[in-house]
Amino acid sequence: MGGRGKSLNRKAELLEKATQRDPNFALAYCELAKTQGDLYLGVTSDPPKDLELAKKAAEAAVRVRPDLGETHLALARYYFNASFSTSGAPIYTGNFDRAREELTIARRKLPNNSEALFIAARIDRHQNLDSALANFQKANDLDPRNGEFAYWLGETYFELRRYYEREQLIKKCAAGGTFEGPWIQNWVAKIKLAQGDPVAAQSLLEQVPTRQIGSLPLLLRSSRLTFSLGNLRRVGKTDRLRLRVAIKRRR
Repeated sequence: MGGRGKSLNRKAELLEKATQRDPNFALAYCELAKTQGDLYLGVTSDPPKDLELAKKAAEAAVRVRPDLGETHLALARYYFNASFSTSGAPIYTGNFDRAREELTIARRKLPNNSEALFIAARIDRHQNLDSALANFQKANDLDPRNGEFAYWLGETYFELRRYYEREQLIKKCAAGGTFEGPWIQNWVAKIKLAQGDPVAAQSLLEQVPTRQIGSLPLLLRSSRLTFSLGNLRRVGKTDRLRLRVAIKRRR
């Protein structure tokens, strides 16, 4: 377990002690549920145990203070996390319905809570991209420095083929320091490939130091290693179509 895992475990221990000292400390239960969920998603030594502890804490929070939006948000977060394996793949989307029920209560009590909007948007990505986009935009407006919010907003722009908005968001986040590193060139190169402009994509990837290439997705690493600029200038319509199809399959 890395340093973050140890830190989360220590945080969970302290929060558990806080709830033992005050069994009615609803917000401590909420934070404990979030911490156990983070441990689950971080692939700790015992993910099923962490997920069960997250559920136990979230349910305790709602039991103690059913009138608080924060407690229903904690339970919504649990059901959302429980919908995914530790690798991030959906495993039981039936939990999305339970998460939505809790989000409905949480958002009524916390109308400007960015996390509630974000979770709703993440669920919507599996059902309604337009609704997901609207909620991601609201969450991003409320918390523009949150890199996770910006990332998923950008991914949704991309899936809806709104490439200009995706690129403008990347530039804005890069300028503000929300995004940094080779991923900036990576994401813009992905846009250029989807638009059928592999030359522009190659030019962007050439800006990435060789030592950082290993952190990029296989498709873009392959495009840099396989094509020289001269070859890319000779890529025809059929090859550009294949590149777009490859990107679509990876999504």
